[in-house]
Amino acid sequence: MKITRQKIDRIQAAMRAEGVDVLFSRLSVNVLALTGYWSGNHAVAAVFPAQGKPVLLVAETEQEMAEAEADRDMLDIETYAFESLTELRGITDSMTATALPAILNRMGVADGTIGVEQSFEDGCLARLMGDFKYPSEPTWAALRQAFPKAQLKDATALIGALRQVKTPEEVNAIRKAVKIACKGFAAARAAVKPGMTEAELSAILEAEILAQGTGRNGARYARGFSSIYSGPRSAVQNVHWACSTGRAIQSNEIVIMELGAVADGYWCDLTRHTCAGEPPEKANEIMKIVQDAQQAGMAVARPGTPVGEIDKVCHDYLAAQGYGPEFYVHPCGHGTGFNYHEGPPVHAACDLPLAEGMVLCVEPGVYVQGQFGIRAEDMFVITRNGAERLSDYTHAFAG
Repeated sequence: MKITRQKIDRIQAAMRAEGVDVLFSRLSVNVLALTGYWSGNHAVAAVFPAQGKPVLLVAETEQEMAEAEADRDMLDIETYAFESLTELRGITDSMTATALPAILNRMGVADGTIGVEQSFEDGCLARLMGDFKYPSEPTWAALRQAFPKAQLKDATALIGALRQVKTPEEVNAIRKAVKIACKGFAAARAAVKPGMTEAELSAILEAEILAQGTGRNGARYARGFSSIYSGPRSAVQNVHWACSTGRAIQSNEIVIMELGAVADGYWCDLTRHTCAGEPPEKANEIMKIVQDAQQAGMAVARPGTPVGEIDKVCHDYLAAQGYGPEFYVHPCGHGTGFNYHEGPPVHAACDLPLAEGMVLCVEPGVYVQGQFGIRAEDMFVITRNGAERLSDYTHAFAG
């Protein structure tokens, strides 16, 4: 993705305000956030000085992809030797020991303050999704050895704050992920039938995203990760360990489809429903209530408003309709974009002011134990005039 001069200026101004001379980022989600480049296999780093041109540091085996996809006008692309038939090398051996000192010496910051990702406890997938690598103590030890006069400073809060506000280009990348995700929902709704298992429906949904989002619809690569809960199980789908099972979907049961989808590194988080037959009338009634709750919450969302106001309004609306805390058992949402789940939390206790460019997943729901769960989960970007919905695909049970 192209990154703008304005974004680089914003990052570097934040670094200078925190007394950070250079950011060294190896966590692939942060490399994406800082440079716009989605790595292939986590063997990549962003070296971001407080002044001057940032460097994208990739393994020699990833050079061709980086030169084709990274913004070469705004970034210098440099390589390091990683894989070898004659030597056993790790990332810290070849990246940190040789390539990084040369870069920091050239930048004149080898003895300065190096911002590192020391306190991150979450990350995100690179294109090689079966593996997830992240920097930890071996990386910090290698940095201390390579730069004995430098000060390592935890830049987790700095990077996290920068990630919360998306550029217009990043918002459009998230829109692309949303568009592709909704193709998966459409395929699942067209395919659902009594006797099909949750896992079979999940496979159809995810396959459509892979097929329609890879090399199509403006994306190089896309994947979907769905959680399908049917019938009474849909009333407990809000749990964090939710996953599709071999349970057979029955006639006229509500099926809730939770979906995280990624296109070229940018994520969306959505929920839609379907039914193998006719949904209960009560489900139709609750669907309207949760959508109205979401609309009420987003009506107060504008720059300067505390994030928690969205959650409070959604909960208050549902309670007024007779669906209090025993039916709505989770906070109202979270940030999304570089990760499936990221900050800020859309939680009543969050007093962080909303800012233009924040992208939020807002998901009020009602869970009637023993019957079904209904959730209106959509993506919104905060604009100077309020909240703009990014996901306009229907919440109807069919279509």
